[in-house]
Amino acid sequence: MGKLINRWRVGRRIGVTLAVLLALTGTVAAVGLVGLRGQHQSAEEIARLSQLDNTAMQVKYRSADFNGWQTAYSFDVARGIAGAAEESASARTAFLKSAQAFQTELGALGALELTDGLRARVDQIGKDFDRFMKLDEQIVAAYRSGDPASVATANQLVAVDEIEIFNAIAAQVDQMVAEVDQAVADATANADTQSGQATLVMILLAVAALLIGGFCGIVLLRSITRPLTSLRAGLSDITEGDLTRRLDASGGDELGEVARSFNALATRMQELIGRVAQRAVDVASASAQLGGVSRQLAENADDTSGRASEASASAEEVSRMAGAMASAAEELRAAIDEITQNASRAAEVAGAAARDVVAADDTVTRLVASTSEIGEVVKLISSIAEQTNLLALNATIEAARAGESGKGFAVVAGEVKALAQQTASATEDITSRIRAIDTGSADAIAAIRQISAVVGSINDTQNVIAAAVEEQTAVTAELSRAVQETATGALRIAEGITGVAQGTETTSAAAGEARSTADDLTTASSDLNHLVSAFRY
Repeated sequence: MGKLINRWRVGRRIGVTLAVLLALTGTVAAVGLVGLRGQHQSAEEIARLSQLDNTAMQVKYRSADFNGWQTAYSFDVARGIAGAAEESASARTAFLKSAQAFQTELGALGALELTDGLRARVDQIGKDFDRFMKLDEQIVAAYRSGDPASVATANQLVAVDEIEIFNAIAAQVDQMVAEVDQAVADATANADTQSGQATLVMILLAVAALLIGGFCGIVLLRSITRPLTSLRAGLSDITEGDLTRRLDASGGDELGEVARSFNALATRMQELIGRVAQRAVDVASASAQLGGVSRQLAENADDTSGRASEASASAEEVSRMAGAMASAAEELRAAIDEITQNASRAAEVAGAAARDVVAADDTVTRLVASTSEIGEVVKLISSIAEQTNLLALNATIEAARAGESGKGFAVVAGEVKALAQQTASATEDITSRIRAIDTGSADAIAAIRQISAVVGSINDTQNVIAAAVEEQTAVTAELSRAVQETATGALRIAEGITGVAQGTETTSAAAGEARSTADDLTTASSDLNHLVSAFRY
């Protein structure tokens, strides 16, 4: 059950506990209400029975009353009181009034809620009363007759028959009153019993509610206080340096979440302190190494400072020699530059000649191409002239066939033929001239190509010379640059060595500071180890 409760959240536990307490309180209240209702019903029943008892007692009183008044007016008659049997006589009037009251009260009793037995007794009393009143009528009639025998009979009826009827009525009334009294006593006892039972049940339920509520409260308090006590103990252990303490985090409530957070925090702190302890050891080891390195660095800095002074003097000598070499290389480079300029101008002239020869060759080549194209055109014109001549011949033949009507056409055909012959003659002349141009162009191309070959040879020679001069220029420039760089490098070396000397002094001072820092780190790591040793992890 504890595991089940621990899986509940605190709000749910409190809610369930309150619900149980409310249910128990409601049960006690319900039982109390039922008891109160039963007591109320019992009180109503007792009140009803009390009213019934009072009415029954009144009927009992009234029965004795009307019987006494009957006896009274009978005695008055027996004593010879005149008019004792008349309705106006006081005893007779009281009898009739009492009899009427008895009948009314008996009717009121019958109107109440009665059991079957009581109802039967009331009915029987009513019947006996009716017999009593009928017999009274006979007695009154006998008394009023004045006849001694009738009076004697009436007295006998009063003394015997009326008494028997009255005794029957009284017996019924007494039994009825006894039954009503017993019913009242039973109702009172029942009410007392119900009250006692209700009180007992309420006490038992109240005790059960207290026990169950106390149990639920104890379970609720223990489910909350136990984790809190464990948490307080865990926090106390952590404050004392014990980081190995862990809480039971199996619960699914807020306290379980707090326990899991506590365990996570303790684990993080344990890991952190472990890393701090390891780093303290590492710092102590590193500070020891730093102290040794700083001492060795100081010694090396002193040795480097001495050697740097010697190297600085040598670098200055190298710088002076490199300066002299740079001056000689500069003069050589100036002479080569002049040669390079002359070779470049010759190469430019040869290049221009080569370009001109190439242009001339291109021009003549285009001329040959143009003459070839003209020859093709001339061939076309010659072909057209031959066809025109043939057409003119055909036209002449056709004109001759036509006779007179074709003469005009024959004249035109003759002129066309003559024009075609002139065209053919002109094309032959143009063709002969084109052949002459082709021959001259071929000779010109041959001569130009010989010139181009010579110019190309000159240009190649100039290029070789220019390349050699350029290569020598590059070598000289490289030599000059190398010498210059050597001089510059020597100066930089000298400056660098001077800087090294200064740096060694700074390094020596820094080594001293590093040694001091290493001592401080050693002290700090010792203090850190002392602090970490206070924790158990």
